[in-house]
Amino acid sequence: CPGGTSQVVRAPAWFRVQHIHKPYKHYPSLEAMGLNRVAGAFDWTAGSEKTLLGKLSEQERETLRNCFAGLEPSQLHDYHVHIVGSGQNGSGCYLTPKMTDPFRSPFGYVKLRAFMSASGITLENADATFERRLMALGANVGHVLCELTGSRTGSMCQGPSSCNKMVMLAFERVYTEQGEPDMDRTTLHIPNDHAFAFAGRHPKHCIPTCSVHPYRHDCEAELERAAARGVRIIKWLPNSMLIDPLSPLCDRFYAKVRELDMIILSHTGEEHSVSSAALNNEFGNPLRLRRALDAGCRIIAAHLATEGTACDLDVLTKGCLCAPRADNFDLLMRMLREERYKNLLFADFSAVVCLKRCKYLGTILDATDIHSRLVYGSDYPVPCLNFSIVLRQLQLYGFLDRKHFSLLRKVYRHNPLLFDLALKRLVRSKAGNKFPDCAFHEHPDLQVVGWRSPAAKMLERRHGVSHAAGARQEAAPLQGESELDPASDVGQDSAPTPARDARPELHTSSPPAPPASLATE
Repeated sequence: CPGGTSQVVRAPAWFRVQHIHKPYKHYPSLEAMGLNRVAGAFDWTAGSEKTLLGKLSEQERETLRNCFAGLEPSQLHDYHVHIVGSGQNGSGCYLTPKMTDPFRSPFGYVKLRAFMSASGITLENADATFERRLMALGANVGHVLCELTGSRTGSMCQGPSSCNKMVMLAFERVYTEQGEPDMDRTTLHIPNDHAFAFAGRHPKHCIPTCSVHPYRHDCEAELERAAARGVRIIKWLPNSMLIDPLSPLCDRFYAKVRELDMIILSHTGEEHSVSSAALNNEFGNPLRLRRALDAGCRIIAAHLATEGTACDLDVLTKGCLCAPRADNFDLLMRMLREERYKNLLFADFSAVVCLKRCKYLGTILDATDIHSRLVYGSDYPVPCLNFSIVLRQLQLYGFLDRKHFSLLRKVYRHNPLLFDLALKRLVRSKAGNKFPDCAFHEHPDLQVVGWRSPAAKMLERRHGVSHAAGARQEAAPLQGESELDPASDVGQDSAPTPARDARPELHTSSPPAPPASLATE
């Protein structure tokens, strides 16, 4: 468990032998390599239980209740949840052979097996097992929050099915500058149609996204197709997708994003997880997003750029011939404080409590001037990784009280998704600042539930997609879906979702018009 433990946990049976693909039938398991404990070897059945509170002492129960005080369960939004799949159920998902074949890339293979362990999946049936596991965890978060806050005076909670909305992220493959797909340099591909179908099977908990490479010949048509299904968020990981946000090739993409009033959720900072086939960490420089912002696009900077360094490109505009390197986090904070981007640039604080990122946590918590533009993200399945979050490190930085260790470890063993939420509710800066309650709710300027722009409504009529169908039009059941936990089918409750809260300190506004001419490199 995070922070270390001496408890011995028996690994599930599927760790011992894996059948992946010929000619290699039997590859070494994590248990055989001794890595299962650092990769999240805990009781996979715990998250399916309806309650956690019976396992806690009265004091721990009260601590957890106070932890979630001020949080409205029906408005909880997780803006950063990854989908994992191998494509063996006809989903179209793809993993590079450099991650599935230990003889081609031992490190990539170990990395994949670690994420499989964290997600509680097997490679033979990754699509269905991942879905079953995630929806059980998501439904359990709703159950626990309702037990803790549902009886509170003024609560709008109408049962677990109205709680915990998760934004499910598609993942685009690499494209060349000529607009052709490049599978040799693609590490991971989660097709848009799979993300639409995934969310369609669980409409009460899941919100679909799309992922569109701006170099694609048909990028504008694909954006229109997604918008017609009610999809607003576009997932980018420029480092791994080999997207240069400063390239003029992106201009037509930016124009269409602004026309449709969509939002780009872009990774910022360095990347090391999706890196087996190709990687260019210079593309994670947050300053490269200026071209999109100057075009009038709304952007969510994922992870607050809390890893790595990059060239300070702003220096080049002042006549200097050489750009010094600076922390990506400092570059993003500079942009967040620029008045011209006040209604365009936002950030999620997913993964900021992780081992390599948490040194910036105190600065983030004390930067109250940008708190109104932060949104919550879990970056699931990253919080499940045993080694990614170290509670003792957070204590040494002064962000977490040691008295919470026991409670957080129990929550982690029960439900790592709930653990991530509880941890981010408990951390404090040395000045006593915390993440604001409103950051865990749907942002009024980043609405994704029931979103419809005038352009999207027009596309609906053109494509013949009804508002009721939306992203659920292609929700065909996966092969093996009959194995899904019935308790995780959160779409059965037809109770209406309460209206989203409004942040009093914010004013919803439309993006400003783009300048007459875009700045070039």
